[in-house]
Amino acid sequence: MMKGWQLRFFVLDEHTLCLNYYTSKEKVRKDIKRGKIFLKGAIIGIDDTDDSTFTISVEGKTFHFRAADADDRDRWARSLEETIYRPPALNNSENASRHNINDLQRKLAEVNGYLSLLEDTMSGMVQQVSLELDPSDSAQLEICNNAMISSLHDCVGEMNKLEFSAGKPQN
Repeated sequence: MMKGWQLRFFVLDEHTLCLNYYTSKEKVRKDIKRGKIFLKGAIIGIDDTDDSTFTISVEGKTFHFRAADADDRDRWARSLEETIYRPPALNNSENASRHNINDLQRKLAEVNGYLSLLEDTMSGMVQQVSLELDPSDSAQLEICNNAMISSLHDCVGEMNKLEFSAGKPQN
């Protein structure tokens, strides 16, 4: 271990679980790395020696870090731990894709529910307003309402088709 501390600039790549480090901000912009630390299986430690130091231990090596202060150290440690210990499903693109499809299915179910609620609400409003209109205006209002509801059903139907094809393997 070298005596003293050397200033380094770090970029956490959450997708590859890699902590890249650089010797200057200019080298960060140009992506000229000094090195990298692979974080898979890493353990983050908080040093008792002072309020700003922490360690990353991985593959038999321990890297020592000193942040600006205790708050900065805690933010770094928390970010690193959240990245390292994130469930594998979120780090695996195939599982992430399935997760996104499940989210889409939940959102579409919500949309279908809101469409049904809107349809009921609009129907009630049309009936109420129709009582105050003459018969020809009432018929026009009914036609507009039916056209709007039909268009919304068509849109949601297309979204459901899209969701169905997204959940199926493409040939």
